[in-house]
Amino acid sequence: MYGYAGKTLTVNLTDGEIKKEPLREDLINEYIGGEGFSARLLWERLKPGIDPLSPENILIFSTTALSGTNFPAGSRTILCFKSPLTGLYGESSIGGNFGAYLKFAGYDILIIEGKAKKPVYLYIDNKKVEIRDATKLWGKLTSETDELLKEKIAGNNVDIIRIGPAGEKLNRLAAITSGYNRAFGRGGAGAVAGAKNLKAIAVKGMGELSSFEPDELERVSFEIEERCRKRNKLLTRTQIHFLTPIFEKTVGIPVRHWQQSGWEGGRNLYQDCIMEMYTGEDTYCWKCPAKSGKVLMSKKYGEHKLDVKVEAVWAWGHNLMINDLDDLLEILYLCAQYGVDANGSAEWAGWLAECQERGILTPEDIGGLDVKFGDGKSCIKLLKAILNREGFGDVLAEGPKIAAEKIGEGSEKYVMHLTYSHD
Repeated sequence: MYGYAGKTLTVNLTDGEIKKEPLREDLINEYIGGEGFSARLLWERLKPGIDPLSPENILIFSTTALSGTNFPAGSRTILCFKSPLTGLYGESSIGGNFGAYLKFAGYDILIIEGKAKKPVYLYIDNKKVEIRDATKLWGKLTSETDELLKEKIAGNNVDIIRIGPAGEKLNRLAAITSGYNRAFGRGGAGAVAGAKNLKAIAVKGMGELSSFEPDELERVSFEIEERCRKRNKLLTRTQIHFLTPIFEKTVGIPVRHWQQSGWEGGRNLYQDCIMEMYTGEDTYCWKCPAKSGKVLMSKKYGEHKLDVKVEAVWAWGHNLMINDLDDLLEILYLCAQYGVDANGSAEWAGWLAECQERGILTPEDIGGLDVKFGDGKSCIKLLKAILNREGFGDVLAEGPKIAAEKIGEGSEKYVMHLTYSHD
């Protein structure tokens, strides 16, 4: 079975059952890997009409056919589940090393079922698979969780994905994250894990993968890697922050909660300013030739490090008109440490800022929260209330659409979300 580890690992947190089954050949022939595997298995196994935050929901992680190889595009892991944010199909992906190490451990697919009676984490060490107590990890920020787990798990070739307090508190925008801020970010997967009392998954893999023509795969991989290194020097220097002025002049970047397409103050979010916050540390995905992940740190809020993606800068920086980089990095740091979708979470602030600006809502209507465009500190206060489910933040943690429906007063008209119709 060239290119595949050859097994599906299923873990039931309710009864502790761990099953290892051969990877189905029909999945390989019809879907190759990735989302094809996860979506098909979700369709087969998920009961219709279930509550996304019930034990009946399933988390299905699938590697790709190239995960773990030297091919530069082989870092992705795909996750499918029923979304607690939309009530519909949820899908997200992550880079980093998780997919590679999962395959090295011997598994192409990991399926999580049921709900543990107390907080747990899953430990996969090649053939050894254990459900371990995570009571001491519950309530910890993502970096704290990593530190505590790494004290217990020694050695190399280990990768950890985890939820933060937002997932534990069933925030519907919660993510499952890795590293500084890599994330299964869309759809609320972190809330699904939190509802299962699953704090983290740690994978250690030391196996090898076979390929049909290993020499040819190595040759093609090396050729692509060399081309990327020569042609993507700008990417290596600045991640993809160099795209900001290009997008401003072409397709446009939403500003003031989608009310404007441009903003002079956004120049402070260009790559030259962003890279002033660069620590000199890089972070990147499995076999990435560009090595473009740049670790940044605020000058004002302490040693709060993170790898900032340009879409998050657009979501919180441009759309909320926040060009104070210290405030912006602190907002994104909170998203990473508490474990919420850094892009989607900006809608909380954008929607409230527009409603308050239009006189639809007042701070008194929403528990004293006064959110303003261009005011990063007001967004930090709002975000902390939501992440901790404090006061009105408890309502907002259900997601902007649900919160708007509860508040009413015409605020529903201004919340940005996707709708679904059977028509």
